[in-house]
Amino acid sequence: MDKYNIDFNQLLAALAGAITGTDWKKVRTVMQGVITVFTGTVSAVYLTPLVAEQIGWTKPVEMLGLSFLLGTLGLRTVQAFNSFVEKKLLKLGE
Repeated sequence: MDKYNIDFNQLLAALAGAITGTDWKKVRTVMQGVITVFTGTVSAVYLTPLVAEQIGWTKPVEMLGLSFLLGTLGLRTVQAFNSFVEKKLLKLGE
């Protein structure tokens, strides 16, 4: 995989990771679900070559696995951060 071109398999792995990582109980609308999955996919596609280079994973299979993991775990991290911020904002509004 060239680190500047998006590989279709990497895109699918990132998409699968984002779908798997989405907490569907917290998704209120279809649009929110689409945006959540899109955000997870895009961030995983962007971060995969950067992280792979740092940890020395150059094989296509390793990059696909990393893309899936970044789609899943990255999305969970963003969701947890959003929940934390929402709770703090609600407390400020009281």
